[in-house]
Amino acid sequence: MKRKIVAALTWVPLACFAGEWTPWFSISSTYAAGAENYNLRIYGVPAGSCSAGWAYINQSATGSKVIMSSLMLAFATNRRVQLYLDKDESNYCKIIEAAVGG
Repeated sequence: MKRKIVAALTWVPLACFAGEWTPWFSISSTYAAGAENYNLRIYGVPAGSCSAGWAYINQSATGSKVIMSSLMLAFATNRRVQLYLDKDESNYCKIIEAAVGG
């Protein structure tokens, strides 16, 4: 019984916080805010991936400088992007990783 409880408790956090990749899309606009106020917001995220249509990354996030600069470059050069998103405690889409395509 103890093993089943430990196994269940180990699995639950993974199920609650599992992120996913968006389809490739073009960024429609960006918004820069204060450091921890949804710092860089990316608009145009497909609705199936993020119901609000936007996702964010804060400066405190691991790799944020590289991700932010890559996303701004993609927006400026009209390149498509793919984002790995997770939901935060307020159910907003948080950017974990980003890929820039042709």
